[in-house]
Amino acid sequence: MRKLTLSILASAAVAFATPALAAPMIFTSPGPVQPTSNVLFQSGATTGNPVTGSLNDSSALVNFTSNESLNVTQSNGQARISGTDGDLTNLVISLTSGFTFSAIEFNLNALANGSATLTFAGADGISSVFPISLNGQNFFSATGNFTSVTINSTVQLGDVRQVRITAGPGGVPEPATWAMMLIGFGAAGYSLRRRKAVALQAA
Repeated sequence: MRKLTLSILASAAVAFATPALAAPMIFTSPGPVQPTSNVLFQSGATTGNPVTGSLNDSSALVNFTSNESLNVTQSNGQARISGTDGDLTNLVISLTSGFTFSAIEFNLNALANGSATLTFAGADGISSVFPISLNGQNFFSATGNFTSVTINSTVQLGDVRQVRITAGPGGVPEPATWAMMLIGFGAAGYSLRRRKAVALQAA
Protein backbone atom coordinates (compact mmCIF):
# COMPACT_ATOMS: atom_id res chain seq x y z
CA MET A 1 0.00 0.00 0.00
CA ARG A 2 2.82 2.38 0.92
CA LYS A 3 4.63 1.73 -2.37
CA LEU A 4 1.41 2.33 -4.30
CA THR A 5 0.80 5.63 -2.53
CA LEU A 6 4.35 6.83 -3.11
CA SER A 7 4.05 5.82 -6.76
CA ILE A 8 0.87 7.88 -7.12
CA LEU A 9 2.56 10.88 -5.49
CA ALA A 10 5.56 10.57 -7.80
CA SER A 11 3.30 10.35 -10.87
CA ALA A 12 1.42 13.46 -9.74
CA ALA A 13 4.71 15.31 -9.29
CA VAL A 14 5.73 14.50 -12.86
CA ALA A 15 2.31 15.45 -14.20
CA PHE A 16 2.44 18.90 -12.59
CA ALA A 17 6.17 19.55 -12.96
CA THR A 18 5.87 21.44 -16.26
CA PRO A 19 5.22 25.14 -15.55
CA ALA A 20 2.38 26.88 -17.34
CA LEU A 21 3.63 29.72 -19.55
CA ALA A 22 0.98 32.32 -20.23
CA ALA A 23 2.22 35.13 -22.47
CA PRO A 24 1.56 38.69 -21.28
CA MET A 25 -1.08 40.66 -23.13
CA ILE A 26 0.55 43.34 -25.29
CA PHE A 27 -1.20 46.44 -26.65
CA THR A 28 0.01 48.91 -29.28
CA SER A 29 -1.98 51.96 -28.25
CA PRO A 30 -2.20 54.11 -25.12
CA GLY A 31 -5.04 53.48 -22.71
CA PRO A 32 -5.80 49.73 -22.50
CA VAL A 33 -3.37 49.38 -19.58
CA GLN A 34 -3.28 51.89 -16.72
CA PRO A 35 -0.04 51.42 -14.75
CA THR A 36 -0.06 53.14 -11.39
CA SER A 37 3.48 54.57 -11.08
CA ASN A 38 5.56 57.19 -12.84
CA VAL A 39 9.30 56.59 -13.02
CA LEU A 40 11.08 59.39 -11.18
CA PHE A 41 14.69 60.59 -11.36
CA GLN A 42 16.50 63.31 -9.51
CA SER A 43 15.99 66.75 -11.03
CA GLY A 44 18.29 67.54 -13.92
CA ALA A 45 19.97 65.07 -16.23
CA THR A 46 21.40 61.73 -15.15
CA THR A 47 23.99 59.89 -17.23
CA GLY A 48 25.28 56.34 -16.86
CA ASN A 49 24.70 52.68 -17.60
CA PRO A 50 22.67 51.52 -15.89
CA VAL A 51 20.60 54.44 -14.63
CA THR A 52 18.17 53.85 -11.79
CA GLY A 53 14.86 55.54 -11.05
CA SER A 54 12.23 55.21 -8.35
CA LEU A 55 8.45 54.81 -8.39
CA ASN A 56 6.06 57.25 -6.79
CA ASP A 57 3.96 54.55 -5.06
CA SER A 58 6.32 51.59 -4.57
CA SER A 59 9.66 50.87 -2.91
CA ALA A 60 10.84 49.06 -6.05
CA LEU A 61 13.64 50.68 -8.06
CA VAL A 62 13.71 50.64 -11.85
CA ASN A 63 16.95 49.90 -13.70
CA PHE A 64 17.52 51.00 -17.29
CA THR A 65 20.40 49.19 -19.00
CA SER A 66 21.74 49.40 -22.54
CA ASN A 67 24.74 48.57 -24.68
CA GLU A 68 25.76 52.23 -24.43
CA SER A 69 25.74 55.12 -21.99
CA LEU A 70 22.29 56.48 -21.22
CA ASN A 71 20.99 59.96 -20.55
CA VAL A 72 17.85 60.55 -18.48
CA THR A 73 15.85 63.76 -18.18
CA GLN A 74 12.65 64.55 -16.29
CA SER A 75 9.96 66.27 -18.35
CA ASN A 76 6.64 67.24 -16.78
CA GLY A 77 6.87 64.31 -14.37
CA GLN A 78 7.68 61.88 -17.19
CA ALA A 79 11.15 60.38 -17.56
CA ARG A 80 12.86 60.32 -20.95
CA ILE A 81 15.67 57.82 -21.52
CA SER A 82 18.00 58.37 -24.48
CA GLY A 83 21.46 57.39 -25.68
CA THR A 84 24.14 59.95 -24.90
CA ASP A 85 25.20 59.78 -28.57
CA GLY A 86 21.60 60.01 -29.82
CA ASP A 87 21.74 56.47 -31.23
CA LEU A 88 19.63 54.40 -28.83
CA THR A 89 18.57 51.05 -30.26
CA ASN A 90 18.69 48.81 -27.17
CA LEU A 91 17.15 49.24 -23.73
CA VAL A 92 16.38 46.83 -20.89
CA ILE A 93 13.89 47.87 -18.19
CA SER A 94 14.01 45.79 -15.01
CA LEU A 95 13.09 46.02 -11.33
CA THR A 96 15.12 45.47 -8.20
CA SER A 97 15.24 41.93 -6.84
CA GLY A 98 12.04 40.76 -5.18
CA PHE A 99 9.70 42.72 -7.46
CA THR A 100 7.98 41.89 -10.74
CA PHE A 101 6.02 43.87 -13.30
CA SER A 102 2.28 43.42 -13.51
CA ALA A 103 1.87 46.27 -15.99
CA ILE A 104 4.01 48.64 -18.05
CA GLU A 105 3.46 51.35 -20.65
CA PHE A 106 6.00 53.34 -22.70
CA ASN A 107 6.35 55.35 -25.90
CA LEU A 108 9.17 54.84 -28.42
CA ASN A 109 10.17 58.11 -30.05
CA ALA A 110 11.56 56.67 -33.31
CA LEU A 111 13.69 58.82 -35.62
CA ALA A 112 12.69 56.78 -38.69
CA ASN A 113 10.27 54.06 -39.75
CA GLY A 114 11.34 50.59 -38.68
CA SER A 115 10.49 47.86 -36.21
CA ALA A 116 11.04 47.06 -32.55
CA THR A 117 11.39 43.66 -30.90
CA LEU A 118 9.95 43.55 -27.38
CA THR A 119 11.04 40.69 -25.15
CA PHE A 120 9.30 40.08 -21.83
CA ALA A 121 11.40 37.90 -19.54
CA GLY A 122 10.24 35.75 -16.65
CA ALA A 123 7.68 33.04 -16.11
CA ASP A 124 5.47 34.59 -18.78
CA GLY A 125 8.22 35.31 -21.29
CA ILE A 126 7.47 36.23 -24.89
CA SER A 127 9.22 38.04 -27.76
CA SER A 128 7.35 39.89 -30.51
CA VAL A 129 8.20 42.26 -33.38
CA PHE A 130 6.15 45.42 -33.99
CA PRO A 131 6.36 48.19 -36.62
CA ILE A 132 7.27 51.65 -35.35
CA SER A 133 7.00 54.92 -37.24
CA LEU A 134 8.53 58.37 -37.35
CA ASN A 135 5.85 60.17 -35.39
CA GLY A 136 6.81 59.96 -31.71
CA GLN A 137 3.61 58.05 -30.91
CA ASN A 138 4.63 54.40 -30.73
CA PHE A 139 2.87 53.40 -27.53
CA PHE A 140 3.23 49.91 -26.10
CA SER A 141 1.75 48.46 -22.95
CA ALA A 142 1.50 45.03 -21.39
CA THR A 143 -0.03 43.21 -18.45
CA GLY A 144 1.14 39.93 -16.98
CA ASN A 145 3.86 38.74 -14.66
CA PHE A 146 7.37 39.42 -15.94
CA THR A 147 10.76 40.49 -14.60
CA SER A 148 12.10 42.69 -17.40
CA VAL A 149 11.35 44.19 -20.80
CA THR A 150 14.02 44.38 -23.51
CA ILE A 151 13.56 46.78 -26.44
CA ASN A 152 15.64 46.25 -29.60
CA SER A 153 14.95 48.69 -32.44
CA THR A 154 16.05 48.53 -36.07
CA VAL A 155 16.13 52.34 -36.16
CA GLN A 156 17.45 55.02 -33.85
CA LEU A 157 15.22 56.06 -30.98
CA GLY A 158 15.30 59.69 -29.96
CA ASP A 159 14.22 58.46 -26.54
CA VAL A 160 11.93 56.10 -24.67
CA ARG A 161 9.40 58.24 -22.87
CA GLN A 162 6.19 58.21 -20.79
CA VAL A 163 7.28 55.10 -18.90
CA ARG A 164 4.69 53.99 -16.36
CA ILE A 165 4.85 50.80 -14.30
CA THR A 166 2.87 48.73 -11.84
CA ALA A 167 5.24 46.73 -9.65
CA GLY A 168 4.53 44.16 -6.98
CA PRO A 169 6.29 41.57 -4.85
CA GLY A 170 7.79 38.55 -6.66
CA GLY A 171 5.26 36.64 -8.72
CA VAL A 172 2.89 34.07 -7.26
CA PRO A 173 4.15 30.48 -7.36
CA GLU A 174 3.63 28.66 -10.64
CA PRO A 175 1.26 25.66 -10.78
CA ALA A 176 4.25 23.31 -10.60
CA THR A 177 5.36 24.91 -7.34
CA TRP A 178 1.89 24.63 -5.81
CA ALA A 179 1.65 20.99 -6.95
CA MET A 180 4.97 20.09 -5.38
CA MET A 181 3.96 21.82 -2.13
CA LEU A 182 0.65 19.93 -1.99
CA ILE A 183 2.38 16.66 -2.76
CA GLY A 184 4.87 17.34 0.02
CA PHE A 185 2.07 18.07 2.51
CA GLY A 186 0.26 14.93 1.39
CA ALA A 187 3.35 12.78 1.82
CA ALA A 188 3.99 14.25 5.28
CA GLY A 189 0.38 13.64 6.29
CA TYR A 190 0.51 10.06 5.04
CA SER A 191 3.73 9.44 6.96
CA LEU A 192 2.25 10.79 10.22
CA ARG A 193 -0.91 8.75 9.76
CA ARG A 194 1.15 5.63 9.07
CA ARG A 195 3.21 6.16 12.23
CA LYS A 196 0.07 6.61 14.29
CA ALA A 197 -1.41 3.38 12.92
CA VAL A 198 1.78 1.45 13.67
CA ALA A 199 1.88 2.90 17.19
CA LEU A 200 -1.73 1.83 17.86
CA GLN A 201 -1.02 -1.68 16.60
CA ALA A 202 2.02 -1.92 18.88
CA ALA A 203 -0.07 -0.85 21.84
